[in-house]
Amino acid sequence: MEILLGTYTRNTDSEGIYQASFNEETGNLDDLKLALKADNPSFLAMDPISLFAVSEIRDGFAGGEVLSYDRSEGKFDLIDVVPSFGTDPCHLAIGPQHLAVANYSGGTATLYRRAGSRLKPDPHILRHSKCGDHPRQTAPHPHGAYFITDELWVPDLGGDRIEIYDLAGTQLRSLVTTDGSGPRHLTGDGRYLVNELDNTVVDLKAGISCASIPHGWYGQSITAEIVLANDRLYVSNRGHDSIAVLSTSPTLELIQCCHSGGSHPRHFAITPDHKWLIAANKDSHNLVSMPILNDGRLGDVTSILECPSPTCVLPFSSSVM
Repeated sequence: MEILLGTYTRNTDSEGIYQASFNEETGNLDDLKLALKADNPSFLAMDPISLFAVSEIRDGFAGGEVLSYDRSEGKFDLIDVVPSFGTDPCHLAIGPQHLAVANYSGGTATLYRRAGSRLKPDPHILRHSKCGDHPRQTAPHPHGAYFITDELWVPDLGGDRIEIYDLAGTQLRSLVTTDGSGPRHLTGDGRYLVNELDNTVVDLKAGISCASIPHGWYGQSITAEIVLANDRLYVSNRGHDSIAVLSTSPTLELIQCCHSGGSHPRHFAITPDHKWLIAANKDSHNLVSMPILNDGRLGDVTSILECPSPTCVLPFSSSVM
C-alpha cells in the first residue's frame, strides 16, 4: 500500500505532497519521497481517477486554490488549478458529480460541479455569517465538507453549527451545537461530530456527547480528526497528543487514550482492512503506525517515519494507477 501525505510548506522544510510505502503485514513505513510540488497542500481527497488538493493560502487568485490531478494513466498529472473562493481552504469532499471545499478563514464553502478530474466554472459559493462567543469565533470558520446522501454538510467552527445544503447550493437547515464547542469534522455517515474547542464527540442521532480526553486532565488541547471503524470511534487530540478510542454501543464512552507517537496529531487514517491506524504528527514531523487490536483498541507504535510538517494521510493502492 502507498500513502500520500499532505503538508504545510510555508516556513517548513516541506516541498509539497509526499508519498510513502506501507507494509500491511508488518506495519512498517518507509521510502518517503516527494511526489508533487505544491504550496501548502494541507488536505487531499482521491477517487479512482482523480486527486484533489487544497492550497491552504490566502494570497492566490480569489483566496486559496484547489489543485486537480488526473491519475488514470498511472501517474499524477496536474490538469487544473482553480480558486477556492475563500482564504485558507482546509478540507475537501468528493461527490459523484461535485467537489466541495471548506474555506476556514474565508467563511465560505464552495461547491463545484465536476466532470472526472475537471472542475466546471461558476461554482456555488456558500457564505456563512454566524459567530460564537469563544475567542476563536469572531468570524465563521467552515472546517469540513461532507456529502451525506444527496446533501452537503459543512461544520462551522466559528458558528457552532453544521450548515446543510442541497446540491444546487440552497441552504436547507442548520444543526446548532453547544455554545463554544467549535464543530470541526464528521464521520462519513454524518452521525458523529468532533468539536475542536471543547474536546467532545457528539452522537447527533442519540443526542449524547463524550469527552475525547481523560477526566481530570486540564492542559491545553484541541481535537482534529474523527474516524468510525466498525463500532469504534477514533479521535486525535492536539495538546494531549493522543489518539482516543471510543465505544459507540451500548453508549458513547471513552475506552482508551494512547500517545500519538509525536506532537500535534493533525490527521490520521485507518487502512481499508481496519487493521492499522496511521497518524500524522505535524509539529514533531513524523508519521506513525499503530495496530488496531481485535477489541478496537490501539497497540503500541510499530513504525515511525520522518516527514516534514504532515497534515493529511491518504492511503491508496498503487495497483489502480
